[in-house]
Amino acid sequence: MNRVELNVISTHDDGIVQLGITIASLRRCAYHETYLYPESMAAFAESLMQFPQSQASEAVFECGSREARAHDFIRLRTFVLKSNGHSALEVDSRMRGEPPACAELHFYVPGMPADFNRVGLELSAWLQSPTERLVVEWQDG
Repeated sequence: MNRVELNVISTHDDGIVQLGITIASLRRCAYHETYLYPESMAAFAESLMQFPQSQASEAVFECGSREARAHDFIRLRTFVLKSNGHSALEVDSRMRGEPPACAELHFYVPGMPADFNRVGLELSAWLQSPTERLVVEWQDG
């Protein structure tokens, strides 16, 4: 089962949240913690709901920085693999620090456009009140 899970770990007075992001395919799994304003994910949710608009369509979310001095970086990119609709969610996650805290992961989660449309729809609804855990699961396409 493929899965996207978001879990708010803590909320700060200024609205920023510490977010746990779990992304899994049948073969790989990543867990990434970052700090962000939940509304920073709204454009990604909207892009996913409208995905794909063409063979070259992408829906991208980035948080953090790839620079060596940055604490963390995560990039989620959904794109079309084949003209029959097979698509993938690319996960690029980097956590800086000393072992065992540091990690770098890069993998792909397969799916169909309808799977990613549903992720966008549920993410958009979750962003209205991001207090509960969000879990979206789908089968390989």
